[in-house]
Amino acid sequence: MAINIWIVLIIVIFLSVIAFVWAWFLRLQIKKQTESINLKNRELQKSEEKFRVITENSSDIIWHLDSNFILTYISPADERVRGFKREEVIGKSLFTILKPEGIKMLKEANEKRMIDLSRGIKSAPVIYELEELCKDGSWVWVEATATAFYDRYGQISGYHGVSRDISERKKAELQLKEQDRQLRELNSTKDKLLSIIAHDLRSPFNSILGLSELLIENIKDFEVAESEKYLSVINSSAKNTLVLLNNLLDWAKSQTGKNIYKPKKSNISAIISEIIEVSKSNANIKNISLNYNQADDIEVYADVNMLKTILRNLISNAVKYTHLNGEISILAVQNRNNTEISVSDNGVGINERIRNELFEFDTNITTAGTADEKGSGLGLILCKEFVEKHGGEIWVKSELGKGSTFVFSLPCK
Repeated sequence: MAINIWIVLIIVIFLSVIAFVWAWFLRLQIKKQTESINLKNRELQKSEEKFRVITENSSDIIWHLDSNFILTYISPADERVRGFKREEVIGKSLFTILKPEGIKMLKEANEKRMIDLSRGIKSAPVIYELEELCKDGSWVWVEATATAFYDRYGQISGYHGVSRDISERKKAELQLKEQDRQLRELNSTKDKLLSIIAHDLRSPFNSILGLSELLIENIKDFEVAESEKYLSVINSSAKNTLVLLNNLLDWAKSQTGKNIYKPKKSNISAIISEIIEVSKSNANIKNISLNYNQADDIEVYADVNMLKTILRNLISNAVKYTHLNGEISILAVQNRNNTEISVSDNGVGINERIRNELFEFDTNITTAGTADEKGSGLGLILCKEFVEKHGGEIWVKSELGKGSTFVFSLPCK
């Protein structure tokens, strides 16, 4: 009996020792694991702190979206760029800050991403250039690099990425595009002017030289009436050439900024009457009557030289496209907000296609007059430019075979 008791006692002591050792070993393991976990937690905290410092001080905007494009995180840089506080945007859809074209682009890209995913292809990071809404109502250009992340089932669970303000870059790009456009226009203008100088300016001089040589060589053989006919043609060619030269000079001045706009109050009737007197010699050659229905004294606030150029070109064009014994009427009407001046003829008229392109510099529309008069098309371009310089408009009403009416408006001061 005593032996049994000792055996039990020994077993109990042995088991107690084993339990003590096992407990000590477990405590040691727990301590090591706890220290390891604490170390990892400290490292994680340091990593999180580094991430927080980086994200909160980065000039780029760091963000996260869920799979429905709802913003779940955004760094403080967004407030510096767009002005919104974090709590004003977290939980809201990305689409609320994008323009329609940006929303369309993202939706199309997401559809493609889903199609790729259905084929087992995970999309690479994508770079977008978008305009985003600012708190003050303005828009800012950003470049966003977006990456999808996936859940354990391989489905897209959200997006994270980085955006940066590229407004200055976009501004520079727009300036470059504008400079390129201006250079193209200047090059087109240069080619047009060279064409006018080479062709339209040479033709009347050839006519003047040819007829004057003919007169010199045959002066004794010609009757007075015949000589007068040739001299009249020479005179008309010289005047047309002078008009073209004046237009070229005016156009060159306007393109180089030397044609200074100096408006003042002027009596429109006096200006119209002066231009009619200047234009009578050309009209008389075709026996065209110039009629001015003189209105009450109408004062306009305009640059007199530019206004004379407009009227001179419109009347010259009317003479050019009016048949022998035709009529041209000039009318000035004062309305509440502007004064409208019209030049009407009963000439050949203009078809719709040409009518729509008359005032465009690069279309180069020129047609011969009723007496085969030549032109450069530059006169109407000048008219449009000078009218718009005054803040007015110019337009034409015409019917083939019945004539045309050119109208331009000058706003009240």
